[in-house]
Amino acid sequence: MDAANQALLERAKRARSVSRSLVTKQINKLENEINNSADKTTVHEIYVQLISKYEELSTLDKEVESLINIESLEDEILTREEYRDKFIIWKIRAERYIGTVSSITFQNSVENQPQNVTPLNNTVSSVLTNQPRLPKLTLESFSGKDISSFPSFWARFKSAVDDNSNLNDVDKFSYLKSVVTSDAELAIRGLTLTPENYAKAVKILEDRFGRKELIVDYHMNRLLNLSPVRKSFDVIALRKLYDQLEINIRGLESLEIFPDSYSCLLFPIIMKAIPPDLALEYNKKHNEKQSLVTDLTTYLRGEVESRERTEILLKPHGSHSYPNKYSERAPPIYPQPNRKGQGHSRFYPYKSGVRASANELLSAAVSNCLFCSEDTHASDMCENLCVQEKRAKLIKEGRCFLCCYTCCHVKKCKKEVCSYCKGRHARAICFKLENSLKQNSHIDLEKGKVDVKPTSSNSVLHNRGGVLLQCVKAEVIGHISSDKIFCLFDNGSEKSFIKKNVSRRLGLKKGKCDEQSDCTSVHLIHSEEESISAELRRFWEIESLGIRDNDSVSLGNGDEEILSEFDKSVCFVDGRYRVSLPWKPGMREVLQNNKTVARKRFEGLVRRFKCDHELFCEYKDVIDNYVREGIVERTSCDSLSDSQGFYLPHHAVIRSDKTTSRLRIVFDGSAHEDGHSSLNQSLYTGPNLHPNMLQLLLRFRKNPVAFTADVKSAFLQIELDLRDREFTSFFWTDNLNNNPYVLNFTRVLFGLRPSPYLLAATLKHHFKKYKEQYPHTFDLLNSSIYVDDFICGRNDVPDALRTTLECLQIFSDASMLLRKWRTNSKQLDLLWQQEGVETEFSETSATDLKPPIKVLGLAWDSEKDLIYFDPKDLLKFMSRKTKSKRFILSVVGRIFDPIGILGPFVIKLKCLLQDLWTLGVDWDSELPPKLRHKWQQWSSEAEGLTEIKIPRFYLGDVDQELSSVDIHCFSDASKSAYGTILYL
Repeated sequence: MDAANQALLERAKRARSVSRSLVTKQINKLENEINNSADKTTVHEIYVQLISKYEELSTLDKEVESLINIESLEDEILTREEYRDKFIIWKIRAERYIGTVSSITFQNSVENQPQNVTPLNNTVSSVLTNQPRLPKLTLESFSGKDISSFPSFWARFKSAVDDNSNLNDVDKFSYLKSVVTSDAELAIRGLTLTPENYAKAVKILEDRFGRKELIVDYHMNRLLNLSPVRKSFDVIALRKLYDQLEINIRGLESLEIFPDSYSCLLFPIIMKAIPPDLALEYNKKHNEKQSLVTDLTTYLRGEVESRERTEILLKPHGSHSYPNKYSERAPPIYPQPNRKGQGHSRFYPYKSGVRASANELLSAAVSNCLFCSEDTHASDMCENLCVQEKRAKLIKEGRCFLCCYTCCHVKKCKKEVCSYCKGRHARAICFKLENSLKQNSHIDLEKGKVDVKPTSSNSVLHNRGGVLLQCVKAEVIGHISSDKIFCLFDNGSEKSFIKKNVSRRLGLKKGKCDEQSDCTSVHLIHSEEESISAELRRFWEIESLGIRDNDSVSLGNGDEEILSEFDKSVCFVDGRYRVSLPWKPGMREVLQNNKTVARKRFEGLVRRFKCDHELFCEYKDVIDNYVREGIVERTSCDSLSDSQGFYLPHHAVIRSDKTTSRLRIVFDGSAHEDGHSSLNQSLYTGPNLHPNMLQLLLRFRKNPVAFTADVKSAFLQIELDLRDREFTSFFWTDNLNNNPYVLNFTRVLFGLRPSPYLLAATLKHHFKKYKEQYPHTFDLLNSSIYVDDFICGRNDVPDALRTTLECLQIFSDASMLLRKWRTNSKQLDLLWQQEGVETEFSETSATDLKPPIKVLGLAWDSEKDLIYFDPKDLLKFMSRKTKSKRFILSVVGRIFDPIGILGPFVIKLKCLLQDLWTLGVDWDSELPPKLRHKWQQWSSEAEGLTEIKIPRFYLGDVDQELSSVDIHCFSDASKSAYGTILYL
């Protein structure tokens, strides 16, 4: 870049920097005014200034982008889009606020006016009385037959319902179902009223009726099939032709397809559609220049309007003053051209007996429906008559059942089959469609029935004197004046009311008004026993693990769309994968920033830090490490008020059983302000891509050489898309006496709903690269990774070492580290040390007490290769003195035994719970003496649970080669329980 362009670029950048700061200030000012419930005039002024300043900013952005280098263009566009997104969000909020405030102000000014009371201030009263009451807006229905009306329908529905934060998704879905009919209703039929199905229904409607290419095809097809008008004196037909032209041209313009792009195609079609004499007249006037569609439509509009004015003048007295396109066609009063070619110089009266030409008959046949003679739809789409009558008419006139023409036969007809049942007939004569519509109408009538119950009402009129009310005349002192008024004491009122004119005279300040809401009183009974009963029912259902196929991964239509979006958005940048958050439709734009909740939670955390300085130091070390490794970054905003996006509260979780990462910072993606959605509610969870836990544990016991590892900070090794980072902001401070600042995550963080899915999807996407290079390891990784745990086994040490090194290389290519390797083979452990593999106890001396190794919740003694249950935490919990049904259920729930090695021991406690249930013992009551003895006996045996150990390897005691293996199964049952066991 030469020096001149560099100077221009610097100048444009400086001007843009100033413009950006002005736009940001306007947005902040707009936010403050809206939060403080300012009047709509002030908000509107700021809104207009914001639009003006953003237009200046857009001009400067274009100037900078035209001068900047290609290498920096991507970053410039991303930054520009960030400002554009903020501008659009606050523009929409301001427009919505202005509309809401005006409606609320109007309602208050009219509805709060006292009735039957003579106002003290006649001027104010007259103004309030004369203020018009606007009609209520109603949502128009959408049938799906005219797809060109879908954008306007959705715009109205989105403004009134979809963007309404006071409605939940179930209510929005109910409104949507109430305004869709016919084809649109059939499209979403079958979806139940659930929050998840609302987004699916919107997606179905948008995909079927809102696709731009379909709407463009619809408008172009309407333009290409314009009904020709042969008589220039037929004003109604001319007006209809011009309206059809304008409607479809405007529809294409709304889709950013302008007449200039298809003028050469549409111009001759319009010329053939208008009367010949008008076409001749137009060619005389525009003979010397190339004609455009806009010129022709302007000319046609002038001709139509002049004929309409002339027809009004020539109509006899008492007739309608303006032609109506829906009225019956009457003999035209407009002067008609002479048939002898004398042009417009002579007039003749209308004759009803004049025969139409062949072109006129063809035009009438094309434009009017064969069955009902209406011109609003084609014959094969008519729904006015019954199917039997329409079929009889086709048979009588010898017409085709597909296209409805006389010159065709259904066997040779190439028209598309019925869109409803796929039969070889027109949709208008489909019996199945007619039966379906009848059933729906019957159901709707059944739903619409209302039971009318008679009631009686008595009214007694007493002729007696007036009622004395508690009134007093008092002097009221305001900010700018004082006044004497009459006060009415109402002992049953909870609030005080004052007239608006008195409030104005006293100069009283306005406060927030309570919103009126219709509430229904209901009586609720909170039963904790029912909740515990449900938990108990789920506890018995845990026995189905590995029996019922609930854990199998099955992808629905929504999951496939989420995976498809992931495949499109995932990319590999600077040695790391970068992914986007799976947003629900429209949630990114309406999500509130949650700043107030996050700030209050952080202030509470600071108070805790001041009481526990050691915790603050550990916490600070973790954050500092995040900053050093680029996991978080400081926001570019200069002040907290400029920061948008979403703010995450956070707290510490300390795990004393962990050898590494004793303190973990947990970020709360489910926090939200009252009445607003949280970040987790705005995101899809994503499909479950993890293997079945029971199958993984069974495979872990299959091979003689077993080994495990985990991915170091797995979630934090995946980058977040630049557009999503502002939604992972959080408050932090290096000094407890200083104000906090804002940090953003640049990586996927644990605490968001889709994080496990994003990790699993990224790993599977990465593993695909090595399907050809490492086929065996590829299959192993796809079935042996559970979240961030790697659980595997091999038949010999060389194979295990090869698998280890290949896995390390595969994960290293994605900037991930497999660490804390553990194995039952001392030989493999020695080879690992020679290769520099980081094992579980690499930094632990021989004298240190090694904690038990956990494999998906099971304790594994890798030296003796045994699986056992570690009862330390259970015994600590059981040391409490409480002995109740609730406590026993809590004890059972703390025993995690997915492979059933503790079944004979746990079944005793389950039978004890059955006895407690049979006796009807309350949840918090002491156990009966007989059952208390059983509980004490079971508790004393719990200390010996460490003695229950089984070999990890199925064939651990077998030294010889096996040619075949048999499985023997035994089962038995009693009145209290049943059991089964398999021997290999």
